[in-house]
Amino acid sequence: MVAPGVGARLLLAGPRGFRKPGHHAARSAPASAVEWGAARGRLAEQLVDRSAPVKGIDTMKKSLSFALVALTLVACTDPAKVPAEAAVQAADGAVASLGDAARKYMPAETEALQQSVVAAKELLAKKEYKAALAAAGEIPGKATALLAAANDKHNDLMASWGEASGPLPQILGAIKGRLESLAQSKKLPDGVQQSAVDAAQAALTAIETGLAEAKAQADGGDLQAAAVKASDLKAKALQVMASLGMM
Repeated sequence: MVAPGVGARLLLAGPRGFRKPGHHAARSAPASAVEWGAARGRLAEQLVDRSAPVKGIDTMKKSLSFALVALTLVACTDPAKVPAEAAVQAADGAVASLGDAARKYMPAETEALQQSVVAAKELLAKKEYKAALAAAGEIPGKATALLAAANDKHNDLMASWGEASGPLPQILGAIKGRLESLAQSKKLPDGVQQSAVDAAQAALTAIETGLAEAKAQADGGDLQAAAVKASDLKAKALQVMASLGMM
């Protein structure tokens, strides 16, 4: 390996060779032009090879600088940020998927959960990631429990509606048959008054109209109102039966 300074001086020297000042070397046969050209080529290759590691070091320094910047940015990022963002997104999706049943049967509880999501988003916007994570983390579980409670209430109302409205057609049919029988009879049975027969006829019409209204309410999704109405109609129909001596 030739030192950088020496190699440069040799390249600049001609075929006669390089001599230090004040140095008188013994004369030797001059090198041919071909030999000298080959020697200069080898020296040039060595000089180029020595410059390559310098470029590599510069590149490595730049890479290390970029890596240090990236590590600094990562170190400055709150580790709770990503989990908090995921938790808020999950909470928002859970509340949005509650559907009409929750809003219809559990309106206050649904509104409270929606406000909880809003509060968690505000904490996230303030970069209070740990607080946002804690606030949002409970919401999906609460939403699941709320949806289950709403479905239970829906099922209870369906059962109440069926229990109240189911027997009514048969009861009303029996009342009609009794009234027709009494109308063809020359004498009312003991304990049955004509006023009761007249009231029963009017009540029958009102109950039939009310039952149609209750069915419309049930079909429209208002099961609670329909069940209450059907229960009242059933009680009135049983009173009519009693007044006609059917019970």
